[in-house]
Amino acid sequence: PDYKYTFEVVYCLGSCGLSPVAVINEKVHGRLTPEEMIRTIRELK
Repeated sequence: PDYKYTFEVVYCLGSCGLSPVAVINEKVHGRLTPEEMIRTIRELK
């Protein structure tokens, strides 16, 4: 592992209407599909 990323499971982000949600570099990404999440992570590289 290169330890470039940190994944945390949190109880609440206050965005239930957008779930599933990820916060990446302080930006909220909502209504993510698995494919969109993979694409978003790849774009960070």
